[in-house]
Amino acid sequence: AGPPAAGQIGAGVVSFTRGAVTTDITLEANDSLNGIANKFNAVSSATGVRATVIKVTDNSFKLQFSATESGTANAFNMTPGAGN
Repeated sequence: AGPPAAGQIGAGVVSFTRGAVTTDITLEANDSLNGIANKFNAVSSATGVRATVIKVTDNSFKLQFSATESGTANAFNMTPGAGN
């Protein structure tokens, strides 16, 4: 089985803050898990975060976030917005 089908993750905005810069990522109700990972990865140079879809079991997948650079100066904060 593949990652969850579109529509299984709520729509809304997720904000990433890294230093003084905040980047908003808009999730749509019909986004697939891979599509969501692609949205996060498209702005990874600004957020300092990459997203990967991880298969946990045959029918269970998770979205894993990892920093693109190490060190406390590259720390980030993820905040779900309304609808998430």
